[in-house]
Amino acid sequence: MTAEPPVRAARGNWLSRLTIRRENQAYAALFLGPTAIIFVGLVGYPIAYSLVLTVSGRSTVPGGIGRFVGLDNWLKVTSDPVFIQSALQTVMYVVPSAAIGLMLGLAVALILNERSPGRMFARA
Repeated sequence: MTAEPPVRAARGNWLSRLTIRRENQAYAALFLGPTAIIFVGLVGYPIAYSLVLTVSGRSTVPGGIGRFVGLDNWLKVTSDPVFIQSALQTVMYVVPSAAIGLMLGLAVALILNERSPGRMFARA
């Protein structure tokens, strides 16, 4: 025998006739929906537009999109020795920097996790 979820008394609007769990889900969707739309507009649109530009040629109109050239732009960039050199330099900088930062962060976390005088002060 399973217990039915609590239902609120009908007050007139559709939201009040839902179970408490469904009402919470509805409120979550109502609050998160506009934020998700704004986020997609501010993050998703520029990424999609950049991808469109990478497969397009130059436009004669300022701000316009040129004709479709496919992956020709990508082939030109990946065959350019300056691009390859700069990509390798970037990797040679980023990988050690990330590894050192990870090791230092882990070391600090382990030190702060030990019981010692002033531990709470250092954590704050």
